[in-house]
Amino acid sequence: MTTRLFICLFAFFPFRFFAQPLEADSSRLSFDQYIEWVATYHPMARQIGLMEEAAQAQLMKARGAFDPKLYASYDDKLYGETNYWDVFEGGLKLPTRSGIEVKAAFNSNEGAFTNPMDKLPKQGQAVLGVSLPLLRGLRIDGRRAALQQAKVLLEQTAVDQQLAFNELIYEASLRYWHWAAQYSALALFEEAAQRAAGRFEAIRQAFLSGDKAAIDTTDALTQFQSIQLLALEARNAFQNAGIELSNFLWSESGLPLELKLEVRPFSLLEKAAETAFSQEELSLLLAQIDQHPLMLQNAFKLESLDIERKLKAEMLKPQLDVNYNILSSGQAFEEGWTQTDFLPTQNYKWGFEVGFPIFLRKERGELAATKIKIQQTQLERDRKRLEVENKLLYYQSLSLGLSAQISLQSDAVGNYERLLEAEEEKLRNGQSTLFLINSREMKLIDARQKLLSLQAKYAKTQAAWQFAAMSLQLAGE
Repeated sequence: MTTRLFICLFAFFPFRFFAQPLEADSSRLSFDQYIEWVATYHPMARQIGLMEEAAQAQLMKARGAFDPKLYASYDDKLYGETNYWDVFEGGLKLPTRSGIEVKAAFNSNEGAFTNPMDKLPKQGQAVLGVSLPLLRGLRIDGRRAALQQAKVLLEQTAVDQQLAFNELIYEASLRYWHWAAQYSALALFEEAAQRAAGRFEAIRQAFLSGDKAAIDTTDALTQFQSIQLLALEARNAFQNAGIELSNFLWSESGLPLELKLEVRPFSLLEKAAETAFSQEELSLLLAQIDQHPLMLQNAFKLESLDIERKLKAEMLKPQLDVNYNILSSGQAFEEGWTQTDFLPTQNYKWGFEVGFPIFLRKERGELAATKIKIQQTQLERDRKRLEVENKLLYYQSLSLGLSAQISLQSDAVGNYERLLEAEEEKLRNGQSTLFLINSREMKLIDARQKLLSLQAKYAKTQAAWQFAAMSLQLAGE
């Protein structure tokens, strides 16, 4: 899994975490600056950064199961003038990752009513012992399984972080291009309103000089007011889009930022000029689909479940735990330690514990449940692979189609502009009517609106493609 993680981090994780200052009085907020600011200071981005710390804490917890343990117990009973017992045991236990547990201890046991089986030398006795499982727990146990799964979780966290970051950047991108689309619509209607206002003033002057009828001024004023109303609606939509965009803007100190009304976005025309993703890029992504973060996330889940499966299979074995303890002689504390004080064949204590459920229903049921989880995760992997492949195909096809539509619609807008200019020229020569001018102008406005809609959809489609490919990136990458 280390190789997969390496590929994932360097092929699909392009984020930088150092944002340029966001000028509070700036009149333009570029897309790259906005995205970089979101990726650095948004609370969710900071939460995502804490995921690794949580995984590290989980790994530390799992490693703690193998920490050496100091222990001691003391029990003393004195009644009347009789010392019933005085029992002490203390030492160090050291669990190992091989399943063996080592113990070094000191015991003392005195008193009138102590168990003869527990009789010890008067000076006490040192013990050096080991215990190990010979069947169940020899290859894997709960502690070792938890440690292995914690390591897998730590690797998976890097992929989870990328997935969460990409989702945040994708949602932020959609809000930005919606904001940009509303601003472009506002600019369109304000320009049209300014043109209609100039036409109304020209016709009013012509009426005052006796060259135009009064009804012509009413017609021009009505057209100007209609477009002005559209401009007011567009301004309100632009302001609301800015409020929605502000949800993604936070200061370095963790306070929400308010987007000023005079701040303007990146041009949709510049975004629409970007080329669609090529067939070569699509083929490369499809060839590397198993390295996609969603596939890697699923692979880590399968690896963790496989560890669980091995543990459940281990529980089908009989329990056979053996312990062996070397005991010191009583003279060692009076005459000093010698090489014969810890002879494994002279002073020792050993034993074993055996256990085996007759039907193994609990163990077999848990193993079957884990195998079903593995099958479900494998089916989920196949489903996700198909979804990712189809999304890449869909967004690439949609991007190419929108690019062609934008080109055609741009030509149509140019034609409507020429028709309006020609009709205005004819009006100045007395060969047209204001009704035809207004009709040409509304068709031009409709054409420009459709072009803006296509450009906004194209920008959002490109963001969706990058999100499906998990290749969303910041400025300068």
